[in-house]
Amino acid sequence: MSHPHVPLGDVADFINGAAFKPEDWGDDGLPIIRIQNLTDSSKPFNYTRREVPEKLVVNPGDLLVSWSATLGVFQWNGPQGLLNQHIFRVLPDGALVDTNYLRHALERALDDMERHLHGATMKHVNRGEFLGTKIPLPPLEEQRRIAAILDKVALLIQSAAQAFCLSQELKKSLVHKTLGLAREGEERVRIKVRDVADMITGFPFKSAQYTDKAQHTRLCRGINVLPDRIEWKQVARWPEITPELRSYQINEDDILIAMDRPWITEGFKIARVKPTDIPSLLVQRVARIRAGNQIRPRILFEVLSSKAFATHCTPTETTVPHISPIEIREYEFDLPCLKEQKRIDSILAGIEKSQAALNQRANLLKEKLCTLSRSYFN
Repeated sequence: MSHPHVPLGDVADFINGAAFKPEDWGDDGLPIIRIQNLTDSSKPFNYTRREVPEKLVVNPGDLLVSWSATLGVFQWNGPQGLLNQHIFRVLPDGALVDTNYLRHALERALDDMERHLHGATMKHVNRGEFLGTKIPLPPLEEQRRIAAILDKVALLIQSAAQAFCLSQELKKSLVHKTLGLAREGEERVRIKVRDVADMITGFPFKSAQYTDKAQHTRLCRGINVLPDRIEWKQVARWPEITPELRSYQINEDDILIAMDRPWITEGFKIARVKPTDIPSLLVQRVARIRAGNQIRPRILFEVLSSKAFATHCTPTETTVPHISPIEIREYEFDLPCLKEQKRIDSILAGIEKSQAALNQRANLLKEKLCTLSRSYFN
């Protein structure tokens, strides 16, 4: 059954936030809700006593849309605060549209706009174009039915994400207990990375000779190494593996570290190579650490992912975000015996298998949500 399509601006008011200046900030007053507070609840607030119109006061449960740089729809669950610029406060017309239905419609509209803006250096939504975006408007009862279906799938995705986070905490706890300080009577050897692993840095490939042909070999650059994974969204390739390049071929279970700007918001840029990451070649300013017979690759990965290793590489706050080969090779740690390593490795492998299943489930649910959303709103 077809339903009338109406512009977003006909079913809700979209109030843009105020431009708060540093001189408006203070130690008390109401919190200023910025985009970073929407995307990361751990980010601190700036506070202000500046008086603003009542329509700029955000209350728990309000719909907010970030429309510049980061595009997203959020249902505010923080304290009462004041709306910063580049965020819309959405005030639905309750006689026409259900709030939860509108939230899903807005998410779909922004997804479409973001695809349209793909490749733009600074993503920015045009207000007039956005408010003119048309959405189907079935009767309120049907809106609530659709929103309930989408909410149920979204909740399943959230549950999978929470289960993954719990498994990560379990993994961290295990690593801390088994690879942290030695327990009384436990057999450990104090050793350096260079004693148990081979490390090289990549080859200085000339960017002018990069290709984009699928049959050529991928080059693993610092931009591809992310926390706990290698991402191939931006791919450069090399036409031929000559004899001088053979030693720069990456193997499964190799550990890669991005040596320049290795710490990002998401974490430390270190990854263990999976079968899907090969064949590929190592590029300069990326370190490849290959475990020897004395240490299992998964154990070495956890050692190099530890806070202790990060502290070793960043002794002061003024250190330039950079890791040197010497810092990696000379890192010293307590290594359990091979029997204990095998036991720890087996448990970690089981956790990772469960995490892979959770990720697969989450991805399938996301596809399902996307399919349902397209069917309801396109």
